[in-house]
Amino acid sequence: MVKNKQAFTLIEVLVSVTIIILFSGMIMAYYNQQTAYKKLAQDADKLVDVLELAKKKAMAGDLDNYYNTGGCSTGYVGWQVFFSGSNYFLDLRCAGNTWRLRNYTLTDTVSINTFPTNNLIIFSPLTGSNNSLQTIKLYETSLGLSKAVTISINYGNISKN
Repeated sequence: MVKNKQAFTLIEVLVSVTIIILFSGMIMAYYNQQTAYKKLAQDADKLVDVLELAKKKAMAGDLDNYYNTGGCSTGYVGWQVFFSGSNYFLDLRCAGNTWRLRNYTLTDTVSINTFPTNNLIIFSPLTGSNNSLQTIKLYETSLGLSKAVTISINYGNISKN
């Protein structure tokens, strides 16, 4: 009697399913890691953009209408970025007052490990300089990863690596 083989055996099906599961598990782990790195890069880019904005507003002497309302009549100091936990803030700084213009929050899996001096970076009017070397380190905290992005502010020059 001639046997016609028209189906897979149970062993062949189990081996195929096992291989597919192993590959999909490796792909998902890699995907999660890349997603975490992407969130870290996006948060770092956003922080650099806010630092650049504060620097440019300071260089332009932009008082954001606070001078006209008497809020900054005691002396314009510049623009600052203030850090508190996983938040950072864009502030207008005058001699006696500080006005918080915008609040930013890091992604829940990203944290700031190294804060600038006094949790504050002030950009001076006209020059946009912060008059010192400051470093901020952002870390990816999910998945047990040790990936970090360092942002350096050196006399107004902002760089990310």
